[in-house]
Amino acid sequence: MSAVAFSSNIAGIVTSFIRRNRIEEAISPKLSGARKFPYGAFFFEFTCAKGCPYEIQASTTLKAWETVASGTCSTQTTEFIDSDAPRYKFRFYRVNSGDRPSTNVLGFVTVYAPPGFALIANPFENTAEFIGSILPNMPEGTALHKFSSTQHNMVETKFTKGRWSNPMEKFVAGEGGLFYNPTQETFALQFCGQVAQGKLMNPVPSGFSIRSSLIPVAGQINTDLQFPLTDGDSVQIFDRDKQEYVTYDYPSKKWQTDPPVIGIGEAFWVEKSAAANWVRDFRIE
Repeated sequence: MSAVAFSSNIAGIVTSFIRRNRIEEAISPKLSGARKFPYGAFFFEFTCAKGCPYEIQASTTLKAWETVASGTCSTQTTEFIDSDAPRYKFRFYRVNSGDRPSTNVLGFVTVYAPPGFALIANPFENTAEFIGSILPNMPEGTALHKFSSTQHNMVETKFTKGRWSNPMEKFVAGEGGLFYNPTQETFALQFCGQVAQGKLMNPVPSGFSIRSSLIPVAGQINTDLQFPLTDGDSVQIFDRDKQEYVTYDYPSKKWQTDPPVIGIGEAFWVEKSAAANWVRDFRIE
């Protein structure tokens, strides 16, 4: 074989390898564009190799999944609207193409804010992590108070004249804030985004801080959510109905009362006797 023929043969093999791997990558769907319409439907789109079959699955637990739509990708990007979304307070979505699951999971969570205060959290990874993008349209006088663990004070961001006073204030998963609803009506806060997966770490400083789960799941704080409690720690949740704090002490490494249960999209105060890392190894099967 001549050098030219050999070189041409190698080039063909390399080209074939690259194309094959591009196809394999393309048929692992990737979800994006999560948003909730004002009338309640949920929208996202996903990439999929043209001509490949797909199944869209939904879940409220991130464990049990049901197929809600299926078809064949006619283009590289396919859009999906879930008209049943208004029936759910939260719902999560993934897409399978053949035997390949999507590389990520998207979803929405609705947090109801009654008149007055509520401790809330953003339960998703978001491309946009600022309050002005996450909660863009609020009633006049709405406010979000975040605690600074370094300055040891509450920092207020207020919605007046159609905009937040600091629209670039970060509001990311793992932290939280005291939300103020100035109206006489309960209204819904809509959070949309990507469910975090892998080995996740949420640093918790010593002393006071506001924290929340990095993933959108609910449960008892130390057993279900695996929060790192130590002797002498204290947790406070905010009762939205009674508009008052409820304190849970953890002396001698046990609760004095029933353990606190944290909802999806809910934050809590914690007083830690020593700094710790809140670690979760979370993977969706």
